[in-house]
Amino acid sequence: TYREIRSPLTLGSMVFSALLLVENVVALWFYLSPPSMPSAAVEVMMVLQVLETAGIGVLVYVTWR
Repeated sequence: TYREIRSPLTLGSMVFSALLLVENVVALWFYLSPPSMPSAAVEVMMVLQVLETAGIGVLVYVTWR
């Protein structure tokens, strides 16, 4: 964990993960609200957001180990 290592890389990874997680939460909220885009575009963007969220989850898990 960061408390044990005190590495700037670990802290940077945690901040990066947190910012991307916030971005994903906002994007998911936007895509789940009544869309003004065509439904095909919304579906594709939702899949991309889910994949990105999974990647961020892995990054957070690895960072906290």
